[in-house]
Amino acid sequence: AAEGGFELDSDCELKGTGDVAPVVKVSKQDLTADEVVQHVKNGKTVTQLGLVWREQIAFVLTQDFTLKRIQYLDVLQEEAEGHGDDAASLAFASQILMTESLSTMLEELAGYLGGWQE
Repeated sequence: AAEGGFELDSDCELKGTGDVAPVVKVSKQDLTADEVVQHVKNGKTVTQLGLVWREQIAFVLTQDFTLKRIQYLDVLQEEAEGHGDDAASLAFASQILMTESLSTMLEELAGYLGGWQE
């Protein structure tokens, strides 16, 4: 398990060392499984890691702290549906909730990674 509201998703990329560094891509698999953990024990570094935040946002965190493949999950969509009667108000509610959630998630993530740099 990861810190706080973060959980491991099912994708990662690991990279070895050397002139021709081996790369292992894991997809749709339990990242705590022995076969995945063994790669890390054998010296490979995690270069991309799939995470889920509070069952609301799924994303891939790269070794240079880039977020890729950001997905807003059903929980967030269902919450937005409670705030909109028509298509326009639903879209507005979705945008507000997604923006607030992403902002909160980024603050938490930055905190766990040592804070924002000036």
